[in-house]
Amino acid sequence: MSWKQSFGVLLSALILAACGGGGGASGGNTGAVVTQPPPPLATQTLASDSGRTSLTYMTVKLTVNDAVWDAAHGLIHVVTAAASPARASSIVSIDPKTGLVQASRSLGGEPNTIALSGDAQYVYAGLKKGGGIVRIHTANLTEDITIPVGTATTTVQQIRVSPMSPTTIAVIADNLDAAGLNNRPGVEIFDNAVLRPSILQGILELSPTSGLVVSASDLHWSADAMNLDATMNFTAEIARLNVSAGGLTVAEANPWPITAPGRINGTRTYLDDGRVLDFAGPVQQLGKFVDYDNPVWSRAELLANQKSFSVQNHMFNSPFGPAIDGMTWNAFDVNTFNLTDTITFKGLLNAMHGKLISWSTNGLAWADADGFIIASGSFAEAGGAEAQAAAPAMVASGSFEGTNGTVRYTVLNFGANDIAVDSCNHLYVATSGASNFRPNSVVTYDVQSGMVTNSAYAGSEPYILAASQDCSAVYATLFYSNSVARLSAPNLAVEAVLPLNGGTSALFPFALGRSISIAPGSSSTVAIARAQMQTQQCGDGDLGVAIFDGTRLRPAIYNPEQTGIKSLAWGGDANTVYGENSLAAFFALAVDSTGVTGATRLNPDFNSDEADTNIGRDLSFDPITRHLYRALGRGFDTVAGTAFGPLPLRLSAATDLCGTPLGAEASDPGTGKVFYVTYGSVSGPSGQLGIATFLGSTLTPIDQAVITETPIPTDYGVPRRVVRLLPDRLALVTSSGNVVILQGPMLLP
Repeated sequence: MSWKQSFGVLLSALILAACGGGGGASGGNTGAVVTQPPPPLATQTLASDSGRTSLTYMTVKLTVNDAVWDAAHGLIHVVTAAASPARASSIVSIDPKTGLVQASRSLGGEPNTIALSGDAQYVYAGLKKGGGIVRIHTANLTEDITIPVGTATTTVQQIRVSPMSPTTIAVIADNLDAAGLNNRPGVEIFDNAVLRPSILQGILELSPTSGLVVSASDLHWSADAMNLDATMNFTAEIARLNVSAGGLTVAEANPWPITAPGRINGTRTYLDDGRVLDFAGPVQQLGKFVDYDNPVWSRAELLANQKSFSVQNHMFNSPFGPAIDGMTWNAFDVNTFNLTDTITFKGLLNAMHGKLISWSTNGLAWADADGFIIASGSFAEAGGAEAQAAAPAMVASGSFEGTNGTVRYTVLNFGANDIAVDSCNHLYVATSGASNFRPNSVVTYDVQSGMVTNSAYAGSEPYILAASQDCSAVYATLFYSNSVARLSAPNLAVEAVLPLNGGTSALFPFALGRSISIAPGSSSTVAIARAQMQTQQCGDGDLGVAIFDGTRLRPAIYNPEQTGIKSLAWGGDANTVYGENSLAAFFALAVDSTGVTGATRLNPDFNSDEADTNIGRDLSFDPITRHLYRALGRGFDTVAGTAFGPLPLRLSAATDLCGTPLGAEASDPGTGKVFYVTYGSVSGPSGQLGIATFLGSTLTPIDQAVITETPIPTDYGVPRRVVRLLPDRLALVTSSGNVVILQGPMLLP
């Protein structure tokens, strides 16, 4: 045997011994190297705060900038920060069942965003500081191509892969201008690494009278890849972009109110501040989730489950609870904006600076500097809302003495915004989105039995109600949507939506219904006083009085002056609507088939020194006496043409800082008898309710009483509206969301 042969045999023996092989007495060992996989990460199961749902979660020790779910491979692909404790500035594939890394690749710079092609062939990583885009094969994370983007200071902010081609991408990136004159995010189209020549950046002139400041925050491809929808944040617009071989052009741009980032899905935009917009036609705000504008501004959706989610930190007191450590995830119904459940992580991560991501069919993930939470469970699945109660909670009941006998009262916690009654004596209640009882709904409540006989979702924050006197329809203005819902009274199904677009300001194009009144003898003709949506704290900013027949808007809209018309009451026929402005002057508005054609002032200002702005429920018209009444005890006799008041109310009526009346009135439909319920302060912050009744024809006082309790009066809130329930009841809704039912001999006709 030569020395070379001998050395070879010795070397083979040493290698075999080092690998633990060599046969031996035990036998059966082939000598192969066996690598034991690391154990899965420890998981915890956390029940929701209600106990109805739960999540099972684990924490991966990576600092993640962005993530995407890959259903084809069952993986979450993430891109990591430069400061990540492991696998920094990398793309990493994670098995969400075990939390184990399946593959990773270091990138040439810090990645900011990630996207997956529709066929799951490629994953794209967009880098910061001029790093461009790296396209990677998903199966093994081998690099495919590098795509230069912009300048040396450009950060790729978003990548959207075409639904028609895995090699065509739309990109949002800043600092595309080499001259440095514009750093707002622009939009580009790439085929592989080839940039289509026409890009969007800077200020574009769309017509001689309109332009677009390109400041993109989100993109959404159309199914045929011929268009992109883009949210623009600088001038707050949603732009429809045409995509061609030459690149991008602007087809149209629609204004939307106040900037906020978000995600486009179909024709809806889910904004991080909690609003949902629809741009299928004219841009419409559909509504708001209850935690609108919470400080974290991190949201995600699982639309197949009809759910939206938000994150809230607990470093401050909030409507969801006191300040504690950790964070809470909130789940909402995307159709009704109702809160369905909450789940609280204590002592875990930091909700102020992170990102919420949805994955698979029931998964949520949270990324921040402390780690990457991967969670899944029933909390993210469809359903999970609390079962509906049969009746609202009883707050209090009792009785007090009036001048003509005992009056009984019942206080119910509806979380109510408004009430209405029709000629069939049906009581309707509009509930707030924050209500614990059937939120964002219109409810029919049977006072005699104390039961809800019907309820249905009405829209985002039904705010003002009106019921037709033929008992066929109920209208609800929506505080968080530029529309009015008409519901069928028998089953409360929404049968029509009246659109309230039409503001002239590009910054504030949306209108809400401040006041509504139904024409006598009709269930389909309504007058609506419109206001700019959420532009001023006290609800000022008028957009005029509009007349609708069904969903058709009559063209003539009345908006004569800065003080505007803020409260409406239809008169005795279809040709006259009465209005009240913020100085408490009454107007007779002339109505014909074209709309509101003019106005006649009926009286001098009742309130010339202090404007009343929040008075959408204030004005009422009594068809028996033909009197106009307002909540502060003043009115106008439309027959005699004279003003009257103030009436001697049991508790003096006043207004709050926004000019909201601290009281309300109603009249009996058969006799014209007038009922006032007003609010008066007592010691400390509490207050009590005073009742006064008057003969309709002469306004002579009849009865007076105060709801009193011992030893300390309970404050049930300020009356916002009073309605008449025959034969001997009043119902009132208060600023606390309570509905108070009063019954007794002083309330007889």
